[in-house]
Amino acid sequence: MTHDPRAFRDALAAFATGVVVVTTRAPDGRDAGLTASSFNSVSLDPAMVLWSLGRNSSNLDAFQAAEHFAVHILAADQDDLSRRFSARGVDRFAGLDVDRGEGGVPLLLHCATRFECRTVHRYDGGDHIIFVGEVVSFLHSARPPLVFHGGRYALAVPRSEEHRRPLRQAGDPVSDEDLNYLLWRAFFQIRRLPLLRRREMGWSDVDSAILQMAARQNATTVAEIDDKIRFSGLRCTPAAVEKLMEAGLLEAVGPVTSETEVSLTHQGRRDVLELLSMARSVETNAFADMDFSEVHLLKQLLRRVIANTEAAPPDLP
Repeated sequence: MTHDPRAFRDALAAFATGVVVVTTRAPDGRDAGLTASSFNSVSLDPAMVLWSLGRNSSNLDAFQAAEHFAVHILAADQDDLSRRFSARGVDRFAGLDVDRGEGGVPLLLHCATRFECRTVHRYDGGDHIIFVGEVVSFLHSARPPLVFHGGRYALAVPRSEEHRRPLRQAGDPVSDEDLNYLLWRAFFQIRRLPLLRRREMGWSDVDSAILQMAARQNATTVAEIDDKIRFSGLRCTPAAVEKLMEAGLLEAVGPVTSETEVSLTHQGRRDVLELLSMARSVETNAFADMDFSEVHLLKQLLRRVIANTEAAPPDLP
């Protein structure tokens, strides 16, 4: 039976895999490496692993001749390494810091797991060659792995028992299952300390929004600030700007109109940075027991929530 190669490849993509970079050192001293997903364990005793390489790969001769290779299971934040080692026509090792392992094989840094192997078998696998290696040493960390599924990079996030809970129905009382409640509660708890400090400074919600937007863009017009904050129901008016100028937090040249360009004073910038630093510290503590995958997924989902709501704010500069 024959299959459409593309359809068969798409079907295989339904199986989520980790992403590895395999490296070796050719007999002529050249470093070689590539991104692969065809990696698996073979035996625990002796410790053996396998991976496969296409017969048309420019790296085939190097791996065929080498006695050692290294398999690096990439961490969730190393998709840049995956792209580097799948790029064509470039020196994949240019500017890259590496260690050296068995047989001088280049070893990539900060991966989730790394196996140094001695090549023990090479098998015919159709349009691929299957390499089997005996693991001579390995390093393992708690870093979450990079995942590849459906032709895209993905994240492996541990599931909790919460996915077994029944969905809430309309009319159910507000609880910790309610998305609006969770978003509000998380926002309040993260913003509580900066909010208290802001009130000590005497800033209103409008004051804070104007000053933080001025800080992001360094210098901007009253109308531009208003356009950035109006989604929240707040407005930047000439009167609001004049109030902040009287407090020594903003400065401008000439009478204040909607087209007047304003910027933070030294005092204004110092106060805004104090609040931003406090907010970053609270955020760091809030994410303390979350790994990269969970934080990245949370941000990704929140961006989708923002994009799917009617009152989405404009993109920040």
